Amino acid sequence: MTKFTPSTEQLKGALEHIYYEIAQLTETLIGTNNVALNNSLVESRLIHVRALQDFFQKSARRTRKGNELDDVLSLDYGFGPQPVNIPPAYQERLNKDLAHLTYSRSQRLPKDKPWPHDQVVLPILERSKQFSEHLISSYLPTNCPEKLKEWQALVDRIKAM
Repeated sequence: MTKFTPSTEQLKGALEHIYYEIAQLTETLIGTNNVALNNSLVESRLIHVRALQDFFQKSARRTRKGNELDDVLSLDYGFGPQPVNIPPAYQERLNKDLAHLTYSRSQRLPKDKPWPHDQVVLPILERSKQFSEHLISSYLPTNCPEKLKEWQALVDRIKAM
């Protein structure tokens, strides 16, 4: 198998995308009375949750035809993978309902359709805060000192939620 090892430049470049995922998650935590707009905000929030869930939980990159893909993992930054405490039923829904048309999706009762913020979003935000604090204390000072204030502001936003 061909192993993928990100270069220093790739690690620095991926930070922009990681930051984006976390920041967008914090920015979509608003509500509106417009049902269509509110649904769009929820779906956007969940897409970011799903991307970050893989980032934080995966201990290995996906493979295709014997080659590791270029997935970005928290492990690349010295932040080991750990399960994010999203209940299994919601993890399954993130996989099946969010970006796929499934028969189980259409069988949900109205009371089962909401995405509880405290069980789906908060665990990802907590892990994002921990990762960001890890970057601030051990990765950014040496590798990207110019990003310290930006990441600290993100941690402060998460703490204020």
